[in-house]
Amino acid sequence: MLFAAIIFKLKPVNQRISPSISRVNGINIQEALFSHPEIACIPVDLQILQDQQRITTAFLGRHNQAYKVRITIITKESSNLFNSLIILLTTHPKLQLCNTEWQIEEVEFSSSDMWTGISTWVDLMNKTLGHHIRFTFATPVIVKGDNDSNDGYPSSFPSPINVYADLKRRWEVLDGPELPAGWEDFLNAGSCYVSDYHNLRGTMTQTPQGSQIMYSGTVVYEYRKNEPKYNNALNALARLAFYTGVGQETVRGMGATRIIILE
Repeated sequence: MLFAAIIFKLKPVNQRISPSISRVNGINIQEALFSHPEIACIPVDLQILQDQQRITTAFLGRHNQAYKVRITIITKESSNLFNSLIILLTTHPKLQLCNTEWQIEEVEFSSSDMWTGISTWVDLMNKTLGHHIRFTFATPVIVKGDNDSNDGYPSSFPSPINVYADLKRRWEVLDGPELPAGWEDFLNAGSCYVSDYHNLRGTMTQTPQGSQIMYSGTVVYEYRKNEPKYNNALNALARLAFYTGVGQETVRGMGATRIIILE
């Protein structure tokens, strides 16, 4: 499996207009890209990629009229999808989004803020040890756990049990390599805990499922015990979060996650 995260800037062609980015979402961009001749000739079903959460698109910020967009793709290593996407982005096509013409420019494959990357399962299973895992959520994340309150709020966030349960589900959907037996017991026993957080805040919003609190900011998890095989399993799941995101609505750009693993 190939995991790839790319950043590009999206800018309106007509500089005299100021379109609202709220009218443009990740699904719009994905559909525009996949309908382009460079991509349309590849036998890949966009709806299947979206249903399997193998594609995400998130807005990471704005400078003047240019929007910083991060797109991640999870596909078979033998697929031509990634190479074709690179060709498409680097030829600077114009995209029609919400009745506005946009230009793709400044494609980044290696960004200084560590939001880009290319990996395989071997890379995710890297046995480099780290005991502090920093999750930075650039876009709001919703994580629901078994102990949610009756009004639907994810009250247990940022519990590592809930976050890693979400990542385990994604790992299994993608048919990832087998993780060592006992890692969930290690997690549930409190061997991984929140050691720090920065600018962690929640915002209440309305979704089709009802009221929810969406969180953004940074959470640092730490291991109480040095158990290499279990530490490595959790680190591998964290590396997956970099490409899949965390929580609900990741296809639309929610839960975009940067991971830094420290000693």
